[in-house]
Amino acid sequence: MSTQLNTTNYSTINKGITDLMKTGLYGGVSISIFTDEAATAFATDGVGNIEDKRVSKINLTGAYTIAATNEFVNACIEVVFADGSSFKSFDVVDSYWYTLDGIVMQRRRF
Repeated sequence: MSTQLNTTNYSTINKGITDLMKTGLYGGVSISIFTDEAATAFATDGVGNIEDKRVSKINLTGAYTIAATNEFVNACIEVVFADGSSFKSFDVVDSYWYTLDGIVMQRRRF
């Protein structure tokens, strides 16, 4: 099941990541981002399809107005990936959905 990627669901995505990490089974979390709610068409960034990309952090920016130009900027959520790339979804303008998966922790012996 996919969830819409927008600022309203910011706490939902954080809870999903936290819940996966709390299981103790995963060393990280990956995200897939789609252009449709059925999760059949991947969104793309400058690197390619956003499919099972490891999440480094998620940023939330509230809506604001640029004082100098009086231009309104919609709120957005930005997902930053481990490879250094990122993806922004602007409220009202964009419609993306996501799924989260745990990345299995590689246990090591010393």
